[in-house]
Amino acid sequence: MDIEKIPYQIWHNLISNKISDDFEFLALKILLTRLTILAKQNSSPQEERKYADEIKNFFIKTQKIPASQRDLQKILKQGGIL
Repeated sequence: MDIEKIPYQIWHNLISNKISDDFEFLALKILLTRLTILAKQNSSPQEERKYADEIKNFFIKTQKIPASQRDLQKILKQGGIL
């Protein structure tokens, strides 16, 4: 799947805990924790877009790592993409 084409709403829902799961990729867990805290502190549209871009870029960089691939599949299933 082309990660660039995943809708912004999926990333937003992930950061706002509307999509959650027991993710296995530790780096994802750490990033999500940090972004969730930041989003609670500053939820302006500009900042939310920045957080969504950061998580999207994370998946682009880690797309060849099996744990990242499995977690992305979980996210897309919960987001109604798969």
